[in-house]
Parts: sequence; structure tokens; C-alpha cells
Amino acid sequence: MSARPARRRVVLAALVVVVLLLAVTSATWVSGTAPTVIGTEPVSVAGTSAAPAVTAAALVMGAAALAVAIGRRVAVTLGGLALLGAGVMVVVAVAGLLADPAGPLLGAAALVSGVRVLEGEPALTPWPYAAALLGAGAGAAGVVAVLSAGRWQHAGRRFERAGAAASAGGPTGASPVGPTGASPDSATTAPGEAATRPAGAAGLAVGTEQGGAAAAPGAARGTPETDARTRAMDDWDALGRGEDPSRDQAP
Repeated sequence: MSARPARRRVVLAALVVVVLLLAVTSATWVSGTAPTVIGTEPVSVAGTSAAPAVTAAALVMGAAALAVAIGRRVAVTLGGLALLGAGVMVVVAVAGLLADPAGPLLGAAALVSGVRVLEGEPALTPWPYAAALLGAGAGAAGVVAVLSAGRWQHAGRRFERAGAAASAGGPTGASPVGPTGASPDSATTAPGEAATRPAGAAGLAVGTEQGGAAAAPGAARGTPETDARTRAMDDWDALGRGEDPSRDQAP
């Protein structure tokens, strides 16, 4: 079993135990009868009153499950220990109730008859036993979390490193900088800026470069060959500017 599914299952099991414990404590745990001046009255006590520590332990389990879900190694270890301690608390509270089930009923009898007296033996429902089983399950989840804290944290660090590397070199990261401090895009488009110039400006630049190459040092001007080359360069510049070079020539 890999680390992430195991962690998810432990957290899910702890949360299920919390929900079930809160539901179980709302049910009746102990029932009996109390004598009154006109006869007997039934009395009962829910789990929240029969064993208040169980409800408190369920809240601790919820916080511990959150620590196991999002915490690092130390937080996971502490959360696992809290789950184990809360599970033990539930089992101890239920054991105390099973040892003296009449104790919680005496207060309920006093509310009915005015005296802390019961008639007959109190009766236990199955819910205290269910709560003890849930507490044992929470303790087992805590043990698993404590023993697996190091392995879960190791997997978390591995995923974090992979995510950091992807963000640094991925599409959303900053573009790499070349040795001269310029990005590859600027380096490829910088010469002549041909990628961003309009067509006319590009033609003008080409014509200027060709003119500079043609007008080499020492070239004679005024010869027919030179005049033809100059006219060709002028026509090329005119085309680059979007003009018609033939309209200025004599018919």
C-alpha cells in the first residue's frame, strides 16, 4: 500500500469514528425506574450524560485527524498519539459506566422523584459497547499514524520537490536567461528586429543594407553602371515604402 492512500484511509477512518461516536452518545445508554409517590417512573440517561468523556474524546479525535491529514512528520506523530489517547479515553469511560451503571441514573431519578433512589436494576443498551469498539478503532488508527509518520513525510517531500522543479522549468516559470543576461526570445529576434518591424520598414532596412554593401569604398559615381545600381536601390526603397517607382519615371 502506498503512502498517500494509507494516510487517506487512516484519516477517513478517524473521521468516521468521530461521526459514529457523536451519534452513539446521543442515544440512550442506561435506563431504569424511579419510585414516586404515585408509583414508578421510567428514567433513562443518554451517552452524553452517562459518559461525558466520550463526547470530549470524539472532539479530540476530530482535531487529531486534521493534524494527521495536513501535518508533517511531527504533527502526524502528535495526531496519532492524540488518536490513541482519545481511543483509550473512550474505552476507560465506557468501562467506568459498565462498572457502575446505576450512578448516572441516580441524578435522573432525583429529577423525577426528588430522591436519588432507583427501583430494580438498571438496564444497559448496546450503545456503550459500540462506543468501546469505536474507541478501540480510533486507537488502532492512531498507532498506524505514529508508525507511518516518517514514511508519509518522506513521500510528501518527494512530491514537493517534483512540484517545485516543474514550476521552475514549466510553462509558468520564468524564461531561462542566457549567458549575456538576455532571454532566448530576445536573442533570436534582436538582429534587425525583423520579427516586429512592418513590411515597409523591413524593406527599407534591407535596401539600406544592400545600398551600404553596394556603395563600397572607392566605387566611382556617375558611371552608367553606378547610376543603374543607384536607381535599382531607389526603386527597391520605394517598393519598401509602398510607393510605385515607375510613376516618377519619364515615359
